[in-house]
Amino acid sequence: MREGRLWIGGEWSESGNWAVGQDPRTGEDAYRYAVAGPNDIRRAVDAARRAQPAWAASPWSTRRDVLLRALHLMVDRIDEISATILLETGKPPCESVGGAEIPTGLECLAYYAAETEPVLRPRPIRTRFRPYFFGKSGFVYRKPLGVIGAITPWNLPFSLAMGAIVPALASGNAVVVKPSEYAPLTVLEIAGAFADAGLPAGLFNVVSGGPEAGAALVASQTDRIVFIGSAATGHSVARALADAGRMPPLLELDGKDAMVVCADADVAYAAQGAVWNAFSNTGQLCCSVERVYVVRERAGAFVDQALQATARLTDLAGFAEHAGRLHAPATHWAFGPLIRESARQRVHRHVTDAVERGARLLSGGRIPAGPGFWYPPTVLADVTDEMLVMREETFGPVLPVVAVADEEEAVARANASPFALTGSVWTRDLKRGRRLADQMRAGLVMVNDHASAYAMLDCPWGGSGSGGWGRLHGPDALLEVTEACARVVDRVPTPKVWWYPYTRPAYEYFRRGSELLFAGRLRQRLGAVGPVLRALMAGRRQPGLGG
Repeated sequence: MREGRLWIGGEWSESGNWAVGQDPRTGEDAYRYAVAGPNDIRRAVDAARRAQPAWAASPWSTRRDVLLRALHLMVDRIDEISATILLETGKPPCESVGGAEIPTGLECLAYYAAETEPVLRPRPIRTRFRPYFFGKSGFVYRKPLGVIGAITPWNLPFSLAMGAIVPALASGNAVVVKPSEYAPLTVLEIAGAFADAGLPAGLFNVVSGGPEAGAALVASQTDRIVFIGSAATGHSVARALADAGRMPPLLELDGKDAMVVCADADVAYAAQGAVWNAFSNTGQLCCSVERVYVVRERAGAFVDQALQATARLTDLAGFAEHAGRLHAPATHWAFGPLIRESARQRVHRHVTDAVERGARLLSGGRIPAGPGFWYPPTVLADVTDEMLVMREETFGPVLPVVAVADEEEAVARANASPFALTGSVWTRDLKRGRRLADQMRAGLVMVNDHASAYAMLDCPWGGSGSGGWGRLHGPDALLEVTEACARVVDRVPTPKVWWYPYTRPAYEYFRRGSELLFAGRLRQRLGAVGPVLRALMAGRRQPGLGG
């Protein structure tokens, strides 16, 4: 049985407690991991605090070289990382080595190795033409916050962890990561690669555990928390930090993502996109398609195409004859299990509630016999807004389809959810697609695709409303873990116009000076030139106006 220890201060460490993780494919115990207690988390934060100043002060080339060495090591270890993800999550290997998981995590390293220095480069402060700022010059630079605490999920255990870790390290911070208790080993693979790449000890720490460990990390003296997970837990994290008077967290939370299929859409193409975006990763993505609104005249054709695509997937996954048994070679698995039994029960409750309220069950919708936490791809039609499957995040392989009168109704109903991470519009008319996309409330809206921009690292990633606060990926992620600091120098240190004592010439200087600079009429601006000069000359003959 594999073991995962804590990684604190550049050393493997054991706590007094261990927990056992299950393989979701079989439900059997598959590995064990050390559970961090409050003392372990304090040690990790202290180690990060000690290591961070030297890292922040190091030349950018030093940090860049560590990122690139880690990138090359992780490329060499793709098979090992994929095997670890499979053990912990049951994810099909093609989905691990596919775009959303390992390649996106690797892209984080390549992107921030290239883009961090230009984004964080100091910029001069421009004063424009302002006589009272003559002699002053300055610049703005970004300063790392210090120690970033990251609480990362199990559904994309590699790429989502990298999205939190890499910009923090690239910008000069240290990190303490509390991975999900359902996927601790994957983050330990990341830690091992960074250590072998020469990252100084203490800059990257891993403290595994469940909710208690997460709460202890939130309560510790980190400088900012990055939380990726459920809305309920994320909101409690925000409340705890607010009560403590600390910086708000970066939150990437639930999604209830909507897909709008227009009357002119390529229905076969849109249905294939819906099936993949609803069922990939077994629907366990915050950006999964969880609601489809189809213009009524095309709804029947869309459902037919979706059922055909779902039937092909179900056959390949092995549900047709032996539920949960995969007949294809391991590298060709098309469909994995849910992460745990409680997740399967939630998904089935959503499906059962929908059917009881009048939805038509067209595919799937049953708990298969046999070991593991399997649930088949499920398609529902005639779904209504009061059903759980339309109100709560299902986080499973369920595709609810709703027929609507027109695109405007589709967008209005899509925007009714409080969770607004991603959305999509499917149409042959790109002008219409852009117009409708602009009307949808979400952090990312795509036209004729759904959520794949997650892998485009220059694209910010995060939700609106209850779906999140702050952004992963892109330049925005660097701004989330740094703060703007200004430095201004007065090269001509003489007494200032605005210093004591206040005088009539000083008043006239600023009063008429505002007309000179900002008046809308040219005559008024020109008329202020003489009074400004006279006030300046008068001020030179008395203290308080320029010395």
